[in-house]
Amino acid sequence: ILEVEEKYSKVWRLTKAQKFEEHVLLKYVNNDSLFVSEILAKEFGVTDPVISYGSYNLYKGEIAEKCIGKSVILSVTGLIDSDRGSGFVAIEMMKYLPDNYFLKISGPVASKDRDEFFKQIHEMNKALERTACEYLGVLDDTNYERLLLSTDIALNPQRDGEFGKYVFPSKILTYFSYGIPVVSTRGISIVNSQIADLINFADSYDARDVANAVVNVKPKAPSVYQNRLKDLRAKFSERMVKTIKSKC
Repeated sequence: ILEVEEKYSKVWRLTKAQKFEEHVLLKYVNNDSLFVSEILAKEFGVTDPVISYGSYNLYKGEIAEKCIGKSVILSVTGLIDSDRGSGFVAIEMMKYLPDNYFLKISGPVASKDRDEFFKQIHEMNKALERTACEYLGVLDDTNYERLLLSTDIALNPQRDGEFGKYVFPSKILTYFSYGIPVVSTRGISIVNSQIADLINFADSYDARDVANAVVNVKPKAPSVYQNRLKDLRAKFSERMVKTIKSKC
């Protein structure tokens, strides 16, 4: 069963050899292939795809219901790079938010973007005259869990472009696993997913609109997010069992 997570040649700069290798692999796509989004499956003409947005594992501990109060912790996790743009858009967004909002960023920073990334954090904190943005580095499992449990709103503010069509940000599922409301830009793969109704979408990819979506978040009970993951896991498991049996 071929698993198709991205169409790399549409998103990344690949060598001719890498493009050829991907082209050969994708020739094996069929109706039983596993796709990361409905939009990606549609790109290959598959009308009834096997879909898994990512891991449907749930956080097993207690989760306090989110209450947007005097101090609001915003989190961005995952790879930080200028192409995807999530960390950079989040930093720029801070100048449009009240002083009780604080941004925590974790994950590896692309080597080509390190200088500019830390420069923007420094300049934003200086302009706001407070520690509005904090980079936590690459966290181990324990500290990553602590970050998510302390997060009030999680962010997925990617730039406009091919990422939204060919890549699905599976970290959204992780946020839901911890009962965290999510603010995202309108990537086409996310908007057309089975979790779109639970996401708070910004009106555009502009940092000001992302900030506006953040201040208008109305958190749901953690069980709402977790129950959606349970439903998706059940559907995926049922479909995979049928697919595997059909090949036996």
